[in-house]
Amino acid sequence: MTEIDIDNVKTLLDAGRAHALTEQFSAESEEPSLLAKVIPADYKLASLDIERLLAPHRDTPRRVRGTVTLTDATSWLAYFAKHGSPASEVYGDVRASTVTAVINAPTDSLTPGWGDHRAILALEHSDAWRAWTDHDGKLTGQETFAEHLEARTPDLIDPTAADMLELAQSFQATKGVTFESGTRLASGQRRLQYLETIEGRAGQRGQLDVPTQIAIRVQVWRGIDIAVPMTARFRYRIAPGGLALGYVLDRVDDVLDAAWQDLLGDLTSALPVPVLAGRAPTYA
Repeated sequence: MTEIDIDNVKTLLDAGRAHALTEQFSAESEEPSLLAKVIPADYKLASLDIERLLAPHRDTPRRVRGTVTLTDATSWLAYFAKHGSPASEVYGDVRASTVTAVINAPTDSLTPGWGDHRAILALEHSDAWRAWTDHDGKLTGQETFAEHLEARTPDLIDPTAADMLELAQSFQATKGVTFESGTRLASGQRRLQYLETIEGRAGQRGQLDVPTQIAIRVQVWRGIDIAVPMTARFRYRIAPGGLALGYVLDRVDDVLDAAWQDLLGDLTSALPVPVLAGRAPTYA
């Protein structure tokens, strides 16, 4: 670097030092989060993020922030009990199947809060709920329907699990016959008439009695001790290709809404704040 260049640099440094806007902080004053200097025209604003530089070296953060997602009510309540307060806010969003606690919410309209420390209870439907609702309104073959009944016998109330298991076995045993008609009995059951074909010739006729309605009890969400009664109306269709079987669940949305209200009621009774219906807000 030439002597002229050095002189030019020194001139610039002197000009910047003379015109820079600075503040002095004493040891007793509050530690700044940001230091900035305004360099003269045609230069730039220089800043130093004190908070970002010092954060890794502090014994503890200045405040807790972040979002934790929990999958059962017991864990979620335990987290709220440790971090929450009467100033926290809780929102239940039925569409998203989530309950969100805003731990550091505003205390009131005059005392804002950061709103960036949250605990989310993310609800997931149980295997039983998914199994019954996945088959809702669908007609399947005899063997597939029988396997579904066998797998879900713990959920059955009426007919009993033993009766439905026997019925499932009957569906499997008659999967090679030709069903001809169905009639409604005085008991409310359906009687299906079939013809068994043996070696290409018409064989023995038979009948199969099936219920018109199934009563079940199903846990709605994983990790949530809420089970609901439901009814399913039996459906069948006799076609040239065989017998198609299925059911239609009654008032699924109403049952789910009632379970949701039970859940919010249980949470509210365990919390110092009410559970508000809706989506948690975003605080600026």
